[in-house]
Amino acid sequence: KIMPVLAPANLHLGCSAGSCQRYSKLWKVFAPLNLILLLFLLGAIIASLMLTRPHEIWVPPLDDQLIADYSSHLNSNDIILIIGAGAAGLFAGYTLEYFGMTNYRILEASSDFGGRVQEMTNFLDVPIDLGAEWIHGDPKVLMDLLLFHNDTVDIETISYQPQTITVFRNGRRTSRNWFRFFYREFKFRNTTWYSYLKEYVVPYVQTKLILNSPVMAIDYSGTHSNTSQIHVTTEDGRIFFADKVIMTVPLVVMNNTQLFPELPATKRQAMENVYIPSGLKVWIEFDEDFYSDMQLTGSLFGYNNDAPFFFDSVFRKPSSRHCLTYFDVSPNTHKLTGLDDDEILSKLIQKLDNIFDGKATHHYLNHHVQNWEKQPHIGGAYSFGWDNYDWTLRELQRPINKKLYFAGEHTEPVEVATVHGAAISGRQAAQEVLKDLQ
Repeated sequence: KIMPVLAPANLHLGCSAGSCQRYSKLWKVFAPLNLILLLFLLGAIIASLMLTRPHEIWVPPLDDQLIADYSSHLNSNDIILIIGAGAAGLFAGYTLEYFGMTNYRILEASSDFGGRVQEMTNFLDVPIDLGAEWIHGDPKVLMDLLLFHNDTVDIETISYQPQTITVFRNGRRTSRNWFRFFYREFKFRNTTWYSYLKEYVVPYVQTKLILNSPVMAIDYSGTHSNTSQIHVTTEDGRIFFADKVIMTVPLVVMNNTQLFPELPATKRQAMENVYIPSGLKVWIEFDEDFYSDMQLTGSLFGYNNDAPFFFDSVFRKPSSRHCLTYFDVSPNTHKLTGLDDDEILSKLIQKLDNIFDGKATHHYLNHHVQNWEKQPHIGGAYSFGWDNYDWTLRELQRPINKKLYFAGEHTEPVEVATVHGAAISGRQAAQEVLKDLQ
């Protein structure tokens, strides 16, 4: 039987009086340091959880009063023209369809819908997003954007959280794998943004699409040919008449469109406040995987700004191929976008050889260049920097004389510069038009 033993009050257990004093002093020094370290670790864990938690995307609900009142005020003689069949233009038409307004047309300059949302299906064994690629937030936004109750989204997405991350600066490649604990996006697993639009939105507006119709001029003066209607003229001389026009084209294109009268000074100033980078994506296929999941070519923290970088094109996708994507919207992009495709490839292979000891040249198989600066009727990537942010976004979105309305990734104040932001702006613009038609 074990009996408790009580030490005499004057007995020092395990140390002499002098050593216990030293231990006490050390404890007083290291205890606060341990506490600080513990708090730092807890803070890092909390930050990691917060930064990798899916961003909740709020899709504004439809105006209930508009839903209740619109059908009784519908004027079938009103004509609406939507300029541009990107995400914003398609969702504007889709929303009009939902409300029963069918007297509209969508004029698209190119031979296909999508705008900066395009795909390539014949390069790898999985489809590739040529333009917009990431889902910047919770993927459930894909369902939240849809209006018709019989629509359900059957699209698989993946959590994009690269495990191997390296930075190449001053001739040295260093690992930054810890960054994976603080970064997370979402992507499509075996499809694209283009396919999403094609499957869930385009079927509702297909008969209203007029392709190969670049708009040259818009006369909304109300004095043309003794009619108050807006006159929209295409480059081949066709004229379309409308009571309302929704402009969803990129800012570069809008700057090159003739408008009569000229846009208000505040609108023009807002357009000048937005920086649109050139935009370059290049896919380089290799016969071997010798690279990290993400390779930054500048500061690690520059990734969230405008530093160009490489990333594994098929990370977590059902592919057996080896491919890197180069993405560049930096201020220096023009140094590459001004070159031809072979020269661009040569520059990037040289850059990769410097990083990976010549392996890029040795293992190269194929490539594809998507130069958005040279893409007709596009002219750049997406809105990136804004002077006087709040004022600029409000002015870009503000309608003119209840005739011209504006939508696009550059007009959505919360989800700016995203595909879902463009879609939201299209929904909102369509509702503004319908309110003004009542």
